[in-house]
Amino acid sequence: MDEEESPWSPNMELLSVLENIFTSKIPNVAFLKRILRAAKPNLLNVFKNPPKNVKSREEIIKLLVNGNPIQKFEMLTLTKDMAEEVLILSNMYDLDELKSLELLNTAQNQNPKYPNLCRGLVAVLLYYNAHHRLVSSLRLLIEGSIGRTWIPRIDPAYAQYLGKFVDKLMNDGLFINILVVLENKDLSKEIELLRKNKAIGGPKHHQSVVSLFTDICTMLAECVFYYSIQFGLSKEQLIM
Repeated sequence: MDEEESPWSPNMELLSVLENIFTSKIPNVAFLKRILRAAKPNLLNVFKNPPKNVKSREEIIKLLVNGNPIQKFEMLTLTKDMAEEVLILSNMYDLDELKSLELLNTAQNQNPKYPNLCRGLVAVLLYYNAHHRLVSSLRLLIEGSIGRTWIPRIDPAYAQYLGKFVDKLMNDGLFINILVVLENKDLSKEIELLRKNKAIGGPKHHQSVVSLFTDICTMLAECVFYYSIQFGLSKEQLIM
């Protein structure tokens, strides 16, 4: 999956930036701060989506019925089939309809790379892949943070900033958000949801979805563990 070609999801460069700081000899903390500032809202709401939106749905319907252009999609001709798929994705993932359109449009553009999959199935892979990258980024943030248990393998200037950033994220609500996700996400229910919406393909597609979903949940659990031993937990966090 060529993640860099998935513009429907923000902060796609974050993982590459964080991977690079483990090999960089000349720290650029100002650049890292800018990237993390932009990514903070999505990190706080990890494995969540901007929810369905009445106004966004109305724009999709207007585009379908009247051909009224939508900003960023002026050149897009929305067919009935595509509109139906947009709404299926939106309902299935409780995802803003315009984000759903961006996702499906990206999948359509990448479809030639996946000749055995329809655009809807490609969209499903892109969806989990984007969340996988964001959670991978979060885990790297914690691994690179200065703390009480390990010394990060990065420049001290990076480690100092990451430590402050991660601790603030967790205390601003990320810690409990992760626990809620881990409590509510269930692989069997996820696969059943996909089957109900005819959004799961053959064995290879099925295995890719299972692998991505399982990895996301495993990495989130690791984030809780790594944070707890590197930063320690407050009384409030211990009783959650």
